[in-house]
Amino acid sequence: SARFSGWSGACSGRAGCTLRMTRDRSLSARFRVEPALVSWNEHVDCKPVVTTIPAILGPSESPLHGATEAGGQFQPHLQGFAQQHLLNPPCAVGGTPSFVELRGVVITDGPDRIEDGDNVANVTDPNRPDIGNPFLKTIHIEIDGTWFAAGVAPAFLPPRGTKIDVQGFVFWDPAHVDAEFHSFSGWELHPVSAWRRSSPSG
Repeated sequence: SARFSGWSGACSGRAGCTLRMTRDRSLSARFRVEPALVSWNEHVDCKPVVTTIPAILGPSESPLHGATEAGGQFQPHLQGFAQQHLLNPPCAVGGTPSFVELRGVVITDGPDRIEDGDNVANVTDPNRPDIGNPFLKTIHIEIDGTWFAAGVAPAFLPPRGTKIDVQGFVFWDPAHVDAEFHSFSGWELHPVSAWRRSSPSG
């Protein structure tokens, strides 16, 4: 094995790091440092799980071709009217993480501000052309009116066509399983705690 007399290195954000080790000659290596997984909203103390829309929804289809509750990956999960407008949702439900991060999704419907004060939209995963059913790669997202009232909500969602990264809580709303605007499924990210525009490479 080689023995090196020393090393030096430097890091610069998205550019990654350069490591140099010296013996008789220099050896250089570059590697990318991924940012730490943290909540982008100071109100939320949870660590997000990076996932995808198809993973949340699962492959199982209802008779209307929307994603079923039983087919989703996050079991159990937040659900129903009693948990619909939580200001402080739990980081996990029954040992399953509830706080997730989606990257590089596109707003395909909305955004709108509805009667209960929520700011709502649909986002779709543009990186899954292999999934022919759009309902299995689209999810409804909501910034809750309760969060606006408490002053902890993120900014309103950006216009249709914007590519974003988003953090929020996996939730099942049984009231909309027969609604096309909801992809014939109860799955949502609700509440959405934060979003940001995706990087050009994202």
